[in-house]
Amino acid sequence: MSDWSQIMENQNDQVLVTRKTFLTGGQKAGYLFAGLLGGAGCAILASLCNMDAPYRSDCTKFALIGLGIRIALSVIGYIAVLPLLAMPY
Repeated sequence: MSDWSQIMENQNDQVLVTRKTFLTGGQKAGYLFAGLLGGAGCAILASLCNMDAPYRSDCTKFALIGLGIRIALSVIGYIAVLPLLAMPY
């Protein structure tokens, strides 16, 4: 076996052993906005799509944070509109 093929085998083995165990900033923002815009369905989908991934909990966490922000904004908006609903016409 030549030196070149031995080097290539070692590089391929290293790539197979290395697994991505964290999310990038863009992926975190993507899951956050998916939960914000898509709601509970996207939060569940984020968890199911990453079933075997080591970063599954992070995907689900950021989608649920987005869902929490959506719920908080909805409650704040509803409370802000209540005085307008109480006004007589």
